[in-house]
Amino acid sequence: MIEYPKIWPLGAMTLSEGTTFMTVRNNVVSGSWHHGYHFKPSQCDSTNPDWIFTNNVAHSISGYGAIAANVEGNSCTEVKDYWSYKVTEAAIMMGGTSNVNKGTNIHSIDTRYGIAIHSAGPEAALKEPKAELYNCKVYSELLENMDCAKGQKCDHCLDRTGMILNQAKASFHDDKQIKW
Repeated sequence: MIEYPKIWPLGAMTLSEGTTFMTVRNNVVSGSWHHGYHFKPSQCDSTNPDWIFTNNVAHSISGYGAIAANVEGNSCTEVKDYWSYKVTEAAIMMGGTSNVNKGTNIHSIDTRYGIAIHSAGPEAALKEPKAELYNCKVYSELLENMDCAKGQKCDHCLDRTGMILNQAKASFHDDKQIKW
């Protein structure tokens, strides 16, 4: 796993700092800056995963709903059963060096960049890196519901994108992708 800095900027749950054998299930985080969750994603179809991250929700995050830490050595890495509401960046950002980075049953509701799952890795090690989504849903904001009080200047609503298409990279993606 990639070593991350010891000081993270005000995320609600930073779970990736040298932790192992963790279960994070049925949680809701809200109102944090930079990220709701920073966690280690699971290896696909693992019968005994060291990390379980499922049925979690991020709401009203001024940053990313969730960031899946970069994992090396998996042939397939997966995030599943995750919901994100009113997030000012991506609902989820994932871009590790697996042959396949997969999102299953991810819901992005009123988020700026939607679902951002990308493939990445050294070309020599990866034959055809893929980013795959299964049973994912994206919902946008209605123009009539712009989160502004009556008479207030509504200047903080951002354009929305349902999902960012795969942007393959020669190495892993950074936690914050500067330019789409």
